[in-house]
Formats: sequence, structure tokens, C-alpha cells
Amino acid sequence: MTEPEVKSDQQAIWDYHQGEGVSSFDGAESRLRSLARSVVGKENVLNIGIGNGFFEAEAQRCGVKVFALDPSERAVESLRSRLKLDDRAKVGYAQQMPFADSQFSAIVASEVLEHLNDQDLVATLREVHRVLKPGGLFLGTVPAREQLADQTIVCPCCEKQFHRWGHHQSFSTARVRSILEDRFHVESVFEQYFAPWNILNLKGRLICFLKLALLKLGIHGSDEKIVFRATKLG
Repeated sequence: MTEPEVKSDQQAIWDYHQGEGVSSFDGAESRLRSLARSVVGKENVLNIGIGNGFFEAEAQRCGVKVFALDPSERAVESLRSRLKLDDRAKVGYAQQMPFADSQFSAIVASEVLEHLNDQDLVATLREVHRVLKPGGLFLGTVPAREQLADQTIVCPCCEKQFHRWGHHQSFSTARVRSILEDRFHVESVFEQYFAPWNILNLKGRLICFLKLALLKLGIHGSDEKIVFRATKLG
């Protein structure tokens, strides 16, 4: 099977952030904990994109039978070892999932869709629909209103320009709803700020309280996520 184009573009970025740079996920705990609690009671839950493995550990702690998919063999092997997932953690791509039709009652994709080019995004949504059970839940997050050019950097060796996190997509709530509604019943799409409480000092906590207060007043800032929740049609 031919590997998706995404590997040549992003494999090095993903391998680094899930290996030597795994601390980059330290601030994601509140977001991942919220998503894990949203699938409690679901049977066979797939998480796309391992990161530091916090979602899988939290879901497992809550009694969820969790599966994982990631293109990084190193990340998958680490997760298998730590959580005893065995073949429930697989190496692969969201646009070519190595799972059976209608296998999962819920699929989570948090900070994943923005990494895909247009073709792979369409293929991923098709695959999510295929491996979800009828009425199954698809939920996750993407960065809100990201200006991709603001995170563009240049390699000092080859002078190639690239997004520092490997993002290819920018999303608004309207766009998220639009790409989902062809294959799913969209239950909710909204912006939320997940404060990284576990890594903040006092000043950081005060800033986060201010951000949360402003968001309640309808004043949006940076670092917010678009949270989506949808169910499979058909």
C-alpha cells in the first residue's frame, strides 16, 4: 500500500514532538481530560494522534476500552509498552485506517485535522465515517481562527519554509460545521479555551482567569480551540 503524501511532509515533525520534544504536549491535559470524560460509557473508542499518550491513559483510567492510531512507530511502541494496549495501538494514517468497518462507538481527533492537506482531510472524514458504528460519535478539537502565516518559519539549512507545527488548515466554527455535515449529524461546534493549569505559575493563572472571563462575555482571543461533536449518519 502506498503511504500517504503526509509522511514526507510531516513525519519528522511528528516524530520529534512525540519523542525528544514530547514536553510540547504538557499543556494539553485539560483539553484531553475533557475529551476522555466525554467518551466514558462508550464501547471501543479510537483516538487518532497519540501525542504524549495522556488521552489514552485518562480514558483507560475511566474504564474506556481505548484504541490508538498514529503514524509514528516510536510513539505507538511507547504507548503499547506503558498501557499494555498491544495491537489496539496501531501505526497508520487517518486517511487509510487499519480498522474494520463500523468498529468504534466513538472516535476522537484532537488537534489532528489541521495537519492534513485538502485531499487527506476529505479522505480522513470518509474513513472516520467508515469505521464508526451507525450513530457513533465523532468529537475533537482544532485551533480556532489560526493565521497560518504567523507560524511559518524557515529551515536554516535548506531554506524551506514550513509551519512550525505542520499545520495545513485553518478553521472557523462555520468551516468545521461545513466539512462535517455531509457525512455526520453535527450536534455542536463552539470555541473553548482550555487553560493549561498544570504548567502555569501565578501570573499565568491570573491571565487564564481573565481569558475565561472575557470568553464568557463573548470576547474571543488567541489559543482557543474549536470543539466539535457529531454523530454518524446512515
